[in-house]
Amino acid sequence: MSKVLGFIRGYDHDTWLVNKNPLLSSSCRGKDIWRPPESDIIKLNFDASYLPEKKIAITAVLARDSRGKVAGTDTYLFEEVGDAFVAEARACERALLFARMMGFRRLIVEGRLTFWRWKDGEEEYAGTGLQVFRIL
Repeated sequence: MSKVLGFIRGYDHDTWLVNKNPLLSSSCRGKDIWRPPESDIIKLNFDASYLPEKKIAITAVLARDSRGKVAGTDTYLFEEVGDAFVAEARACERALLFARMMGFRRLIVEGRLTFWRWKDGEEEYAGTGLQVFRIL
């Protein structure tokens, strides 16, 4: 649960930075921060926290409009999750289901998929990749 709260707090902080200085200072340039979508578009950000020893995942979805105002949130607990990649994929799926439930039509869906590899019989972190989908 603390990772979900950290995810939400991080996006809140990024929005505060953008609102404080839309041009961003030179120290912030190049950092991966939240940017608002165009007018009449909802931006959905998703993330997942995976606990391999319990095979559970907690997913979070945060929807914001072009002004950065929160249009909705969703969290969900999944059981019997095989790995972190599946957890992130389920988070993306929940983001799309949430958008449909809320009636959002024009979307940008953004999240990070975590990639793992096997090394010496154990799972090892291999990196992340930003996934962005535009549904207009």
